Amino acid sequence: MKKVLIAVVVLVVVVVAGVFVLYSNLDSIVKAAVEDVGSKATGTEVTLNEVSLSPTSGEGALRGFTLGNPQGYKTPSAMRFGEVKVKLDVASLTGDTVTVREVVITAPEVTYELSDTGGSNIQTIQKNVEQYTGAGAKGGQAPGGGGTSGQPPAEEGGKKLIIERLRIDDGSVRVSAPMLNQDRTLKLPPVELSGIGKKTNGATAAEVAEQVIGAIAAQAQKAVATLDLNKVMDDARKALEGGGGKQLEEQRKKLEEGLKGLMGK
Repeated sequence: MKKVLIAVVVLVVVVVAGVFVLYSNLDSIVKAAVEDVGSKATGTEVTLNEVSLSPTSGEGALRGFTLGNPQGYKTPSAMRFGEVKVKLDVASLTGDTVTVREVVITAPEVTYELSDTGGSNIQTIQKNVEQYTGAGAKGGQAPGGGGTSGQPPAEEGGKKLIIERLRIDDGSVRVSAPMLNQDRTLKLPPVELSGIGKKTNGATAAEVAEQVIGAIAAQAQKAVATLDLNKVMDDARKALEGGGGKQLEEQRKKLEEGLKGLMGK
């Protein structure tokens, strides 16, 4: 009986120590996970400046999030979030599935860069994430570099997430194209998602990223659809004046194809 009691005490000490280590290192664990999984899934460089989470209330914020661009794109980033407010279910942190009560992203900056070949940085990132999660395994490597082999990631055994509510407000979309003489900045319609990962008893971080990026891309397309395509084309022609008729026509076609693809036409 004495040996059993000693074993129970040791077990309790180990569990308490594990919980203490988890809570005391929660900020650094979340930061490392966001940067590591985010970079692998999107095929870009993902950075996060700061994480501040309360181990008692579960409330906190992620600050200075930047989603870089795939190879071949020139703008500094694809998405930037100044601050992301989160509220976690603290009791779920020690389990296999972490429940996030709410995520609020305020004033994100999305850059939709059109390439010379008619694609865009956001489309490339979406394809990279789909391949990483296995959804795009038949499509091969995404254009623009940074894609994966199309095989599902080995994430079994890692923690999964359920996000009850995610909201994105006051965002902006910057439309950039090499042949435009200026960028266009538009308002990003609000994004609201609920029950992410709930039906499958949890989603991997990459699967969450796939849903969130997909939702942002869909709203960005709605914003870009409000552009006056004829005026954009006129600006492109002015920017390319002096480059020769044939070059002008080729660049015009590339821009037109890219914009129509962006608008879903």
